[in-house]
Amino acid sequence: MEFLSARFKDMLVTSLITPMRELSKLTTVDIETMKPRDLTRTAKWVGEVPRSVERAQAIVKAGHDFFRSENIEKLVHLGTPLSTLTPMINDLRDEERSAVA
Repeated sequence: MEFLSARFKDMLVTSLITPMRELSKLTTVDIETMKPRDLTRTAKWVGEVPRSVERAQAIVKAGHDFFRSENIEKLVHLGTPLSTLTPMINDLRDEERSAVA
């Protein structure tokens, strides 16, 4: 259950969105005048992007797989009132049905 411990927002914003925005703001001159250390760090980050995207996709998939109606129904065994869970369970069932259709 990696998705429970993952800091998805931090991973997405810190590892992908913010650096990508900063990189997109650079001009050709900015890149040509970068110090070798900065170029190396940027190249390393670019190389890690596909893996970071795959990790984010895997976490989202794991979350979708976990938050299924049959799993949420089991929360009653942990003391959650069924009346609290019923609207969420019904919404999930509707989504599950529409995904199959």
